[in-house]
Amino acid sequence: MAEYSGQAAPAENPGIIARLLSLYTALAAVRVNLGAQAASSATSKILEGADWRDEDTVTEWASEVATITAPIWRAMADATRATNRKALSELTGKSLDPARRIATDQLRGVPDAVLWGRMADYYRYEISTGATPERAQALVVQRAEIVADTQTTLAMRNQAGDDLAKQKDVIGWRRVIHPELSESGASCGLCIVASDRWYSRGDLMPIHARCNCLPMPITREHDPGFRINQDDLNTLYAAAGSNTARDLKATRFAVKQHGELGPVLVKVGTTDKGQVKTAPVAEARVGKQRTADLGFRTIKDYAKTQSVSPKIRAQQQLPAMIESLARLEARKADGDSAVNAPIAFHRKRITELRRLAAG
Repeated sequence: MAEYSGQAAPAENPGIIARLLSLYTALAAVRVNLGAQAASSATSKILEGADWRDEDTVTEWASEVATITAPIWRAMADATRATNRKALSELTGKSLDPARRIATDQLRGVPDAVLWGRMADYYRYEISTGATPERAQALVVQRAEIVADTQTTLAMRNQAGDDLAKQKDVIGWRRVIHPELSESGASCGLCIVASDRWYSRGDLMPIHARCNCLPMPITREHDPGFRINQDDLNTLYAAAGSNTARDLKATRFAVKQHGELGPVLVKVGTTDKGQVKTAPVAEARVGKQRTADLGFRTIKDYAKTQSVSPKIRAQQQLPAMIESLARLEARKADGDSAVNAPIAFHRKRITELRRLAAG
C-alpha cells in the first residue's frame, strides 16, 4: 500500500476522466440497485413469516433466499467485468479482457444458504435477550438488508480484484468515493481518509457496511481516481458544517482482516462489535490489536499529503513508500514476478521523494 501527492500524479486528459467517471458512477449505481434488489428479495421472505425455531422450516427458507439472490451476485460480477474491460481499454489503448467471472456462490467462504440461515440464529438470540417477536423480526430485517448489501459489494470487490491483478499494464488501484450515493450525501470519514492511498493490484479493497466506494485502476500514465476524488473531496469539505467537519477530523481508520469478508475498514477506537471506545487514541485498540501496531490515518494526515509544500508532502509520503517497497520485495523474493513493475515504480518514486524531502 502506498501513496503519492497530487503534484506527482500523472496529468490526465479531461476526456478520459469524464468517460471513466461516467463508467464507474454507473457501476456504483448498479451496485446500489442490485443490493437493494437482493435486500428486498430476502426481507420479503422474512416478512412472510416463518417459525425460526423449526430447523426444517429455516433450512427451506434459507435455501430459497439463496436461490433468489444468487443471480444478483452474478449480475454484479458481470457488470464489474464489463466496466473494467472498458476502463482498461480507455487507459491503455488496448483491447484487454479482464479475468473470468469469479465464483459468487461462496463470497464469504460459506454457502449462501448457511449465510441466510444465520438470520434464524440472530432472531433466536434477540428473543433470548428479551426482545418481543415483532422487535426481533424487525432486527432480522435490518441484518438481512446489511448482509444483502455487503454480499453485492463483495461480488464487485472480489471481481475487480481478479480483473486488475491479472493485467500487467495495471500497477495498482485507488479507492474512488461516491458521496452522491450515500443517504447523507457525503462519504463516511473512513472512506475519505482512505481515498488518497493507492494499493498494489493484488490487494483487495477494504470495505465496510454500506460502502459505496469502487476500486479504479492505475497505470504508469494514468491515475484518474486521484483527480476524481479531489473534486468530490473539495466539494465535501466546502459543504461540511461545523459538526460534520469535527467528525471527519476525528476519524481514524485501520485495515483489519475479517475471517469471511477479507480486508475491512474499521474505525480506530471501536471494538469488534462496533462499540466506540473512549480510550485515548494512542491507547485505542481495534479488536484486540493496538492501533500503534496497525497504523492509522486522520484528516490531518491526509492534509499533509496535500500540502502546498513539496518538501512536507515528500516527508509524509516517504515512510509509506519505503514500507510498501519492502512488502513488494518480499513478495518478489517468494517468487512473485508480477511485482516487478510496481517495484521499479516505487524505487524511482522513493529516489524522487528523498530528493524533495531533503530540499
